[in-house]
Amino acid sequence: MKYKLTEETKKLKYSDVILHRIECVEAFDYVEVGDKGGWIEKEENLSHSGLCWVYGDAMVHGDAFVSGSARVMGRAEVFGNALIYGHAVVMDNAKVFGYAAVYEDSQVRDWGQVFDDAEVKGCATVCRSAKVYGKAQVLGDAYIAHQARVYGNAFVSDNAKIMGVASVFESAQVIDFAKVGGDARVYGEARIRGEAEVGGSALVYGLAEVNGAAEIIGDAAVSSDLDYMVFKNCWSSGRFFTWTRSNDKYKVGCFYGSGKELIDKAFVDSRAKSVCYGAIVNAVEAIKRELYG
Repeated sequence: MKYKLTEETKKLKYSDVILHRIECVEAFDYVEVGDKGGWIEKEENLSHSGLCWVYGDAMVHGDAFVSGSARVMGRAEVFGNALIYGHAVVMDNAKVFGYAAVYEDSQVRDWGQVFDDAEVKGCATVCRSAKVYGKAQVLGDAYIAHQARVYGNAFVSDNAKIMGVASVFESAQVIDFAKVGGDARVYGEARIRGEAEVGGSALVYGLAEVNGAAEIIGDAAVSSDLDYMVFKNCWSSGRFFTWTRSNDKYKVGCFYGSGKELIDKAFVDSRAKSVCYGAIVNAVEAIKRELYG
């Protein structure tokens, strides 16, 4: 045994559950004999093996279980049937509950919440006021922050970032270095990958696949490959830029507007740029006539 339940107790505000302050009885890691820890309901909440520990005013109760080298810190709360293990860290005012699992080197912090059957693993981070729930999976080095929501059967992995008040749900996937922000929504079986970015109030749904260096922003709606095109500015900066069909707008660097506005803006820089962007705009108009009538 590495700890004991002390006689110092407190009652949960919203139930009759009594929690006990823990005290180390066998030194391990940076925890010394006599060091007081956080609060647990029973020994089944915290393993006596490994380097796991509950610190400060953190609470673990119900049938939740902390094991391995996991740490629950600050004012975090873990309850229900949640599992925290590996080198996972749950801290600050974060909550993990339901049948959620947080493991490997992942972090849940600030006011982040993980619940239901959701999984957060790898080196993933859920922070600020973000929520991961349903049967969603967040893995790799994924980063879920601000007031973002990942739920349903959504899958976020690799170095993907979901921020702002964006939502990723149903069976949508966001992977690689892709970013979703603003109040954008990605759902259905949509897939965002590569270095693609979705922001503003954009909708990406259905069977759409947004990849490469595409930027879907503003009020654009994309439900298939026909709904956007990506071009490369080979005559100037070498950057990629995107046209979206639903609102007939171009995203070029900091610019976002119609084809005419793009040509006019380019002309201020140089006639050559204006001619090149004009050629792209004319090509898009021709493609629109062929594909959409």
